[in-house]
Amino acid sequence: MKKIAIALLALILLGIMIPAGFSSESDYVTVIYGEITENNPEYKDYVNEYFTQNAKINTQNSNNKVITQKNVDDMLGSEVNESYLYGHISSAVLLDLNGLKDLKVIVDSSKITSVSPEMYESALRSAGITKGIVYLTSPFEVTGDVELAGMLDAYESLTNIEIPASVKKAANMEIFTQAEIVENSNVSAENVTGLVSVCKKNMEGENVTPEAIERIIDNYTGENNLTISNHYKSKLANALFSVHSVQSDVELYKMRLTSVLEASTISQYSLYNIFS
Repeated sequence: MKKIAIALLALILLGIMIPAGFSSESDYVTVIYGEITENNPEYKDYVNEYFTQNAKINTQNSNNKVITQKNVDDMLGSEVNESYLYGHISSAVLLDLNGLKDLKVIVDSSKITSVSPEMYESALRSAGITKGIVYLTSPFEVTGDVELAGMLDAYESLTNIEIPASVKKAANMEIFTQAEIVENSNVSAENVTGLVSVCKKNMEGENVTPEAIERIIDNYTGENNLTISNHYKSKLANALFSVHSVQSDVELYKMRLTSVLEASTISQYSLYNIFS
């Protein structure tokens, strides 16, 4: 009897100490639908079936939200000097934080033509995100350059933590520029992923400049016989410099995100586990 009383007291104290997190399995999942898919039953059926088959999750039980053309414009339209058309916002993202597994992005490659899973993972890590399984699909073919906006929206929606605007813009520019290079140069997504990875490894210290990053790009493309125009080399260098320059904002976001995710992990303890 004494043990039970102690266990109950521990449970009450645990409930007081743990910050508000997720309370059930469905709270760990969200789906972000592009507005054109949300408004088209056939499109929505396609993406839901993809999620059911690949994520093994019933999207009817998840926290669903719609991302609009205006949402994407507000996040990065002015940065890329392009206003996204309504028809561009079609893709759907499912974020699963159950178990808080290490970050992994799973892409419907039959629909996403220019951006690889590794590119998305790299950009999410640039934003300070290292946990979660992300699924991405679209009812029709898209390049994939604006889909990171939906992924970031999913993390904000599920954790209720706002990602700094500077971080979102820098991560999106990383993706957008890579997609442009794949579309307009004779290089593969794998080539560009390797290039960005090498750049990031060498972007340490206080003396990082766009010019220094461009020299890394020149060396890598020369050694690997890749043909990228000076215009896109400069654009990629500037995008990666932006990523580097917002690291103080990234660290603040990571601290807030980690505190919520760790609290949510603790809150999954069951009565049985605590009593045991």
